[in-house]
Amino acid sequence: MIWLLLVGVGIEITGIVWDTLYHERFGYDELYMIPPAHYMDLVGAPFLFIMSILLLRGKKAPAWPLYFIIAGTLIQTVGWVWDNVGYHLRGIEPSPLAPPHIALNIGLLFMVVFSITAIIANAIKQARAKSSSKLSA
Repeated sequence: MIWLLLVGVGIEITGIVWDTLYHERFGYDELYMIPPAHYMDLVGAPFLFIMSILLLRGKKAPAWPLYFIIAGTLIQTVGWVWDNVGYHLRGIEPSPLAPPHIALNIGLLFMVVFSITAIIANAIKQARAKSSSKLSA
């Protein structure tokens, strides 16, 4: 089940790439109040949040990276709301270094780095469990 973290990260990265390409091609498109690419973030972050909670409850992975993933999802959700409600609904496209974009990127960084960390930590935990069972047999 821990591999589902990679699915969430894939959704997030796809959304970021699509959003970057969308804004480079169309700038701020007045056809959509909120650019379509922004909805990928709205899918990816809650997916990672739910997966982290399920992994914590099932004790299927080390807990500490999952807490950072949850923090990343919350930071990115704040950035998403701030960007879309504070700017896009008013017809403003903020610069890439605007505070909501920084929050989006920090949240994404947390989710990517700590998803990979959780997968590696889980692999180490399983390897140690296998080696200790071989020693006791």
